[in-house]
Amino acid sequence: RILHFINAHFGVITEFDAFVYLSQLNQAEAIKFGVEHWRARKYKTAGTLYWQYNDSWPVFSWSSVDYFKRPKALYYYTKRFYANILPFVNYKLSEQALEVMVINDIYEEKIVEVSLEIWNITGEKIWEKKYEKIQIPRDFVSTIDILKIHDLPTNTLSNTVVYIVVQSNEGKFDNYFLFDNFRDIQLSDPELSYTRDGNNLIFRCKRPAFGVFIDHGEEFILSDNFFTLVPSVSKRVKCLSNKIKVKSLYDYLKKVDGRKKN
Repeated sequence: RILHFINAHFGVITEFDAFVYLSQLNQAEAIKFGVEHWRARKYKTAGTLYWQYNDSWPVFSWSSVDYFKRPKALYYYTKRFYANILPFVNYKLSEQALEVMVINDIYEEKIVEVSLEIWNITGEKIWEKKYEKIQIPRDFVSTIDILKIHDLPTNTLSNTVVYIVVQSNEGKFDNYFLFDNFRDIQLSDPELSYTRDGNNLIFRCKRPAFGVFIDHGEEFILSDNFFTLVPSVSKRVKCLSNKIKVKSLYDYLKKVDGRKKN
């Protein structure tokens, strides 16, 4: 069953390390999709829980933390899709439009800045728009804008990523939207790089990077992992280890049978 879902969303895999990574990412993406949909329906849907947090013995399961207390991809995704302030892009297929939304679960009105960017997979920013001093009512889902697809300066929706950032006094919150399954996207090498600043790693990329995975092999929890980057931003992650390996979805999709290698 796990292979069935991996094959549907990423392609056919034959290597075990790709199975371990992609099974985690597939689960995290699936639950992210559901939770964001239900949160955007507030209060038609008045709350969600995900199954499950941890395991009582070593086993294949839905857990976000394994028996040995090691966080899976879902653990880190959960911190993001359950953030008190969540930017969200809803693709309205029947209307061929993008609904730009901000979900505010805080019982306090917020004034925020919203930045929306569209990138192609080769690292070219093809469109952007900024919204300043946007009033977000307390405990509410706000629609900031509705963008018609035909008004966007792109010839195709394939191989593009919509990246959205909300900045408020609560911090910075980001999200992304893809029009295709990952198996149908020809990812380019993101050329990930990082520098160290004390106990922090600062990540950058030249092309969109998905599922950025920091493998540190030690028993501590990173401040973030399995995250998405675009070239216009950097990502700071607290990491106490000096022995790390960094990969992204691009590295694992190269191992999928029948995919074109970029």
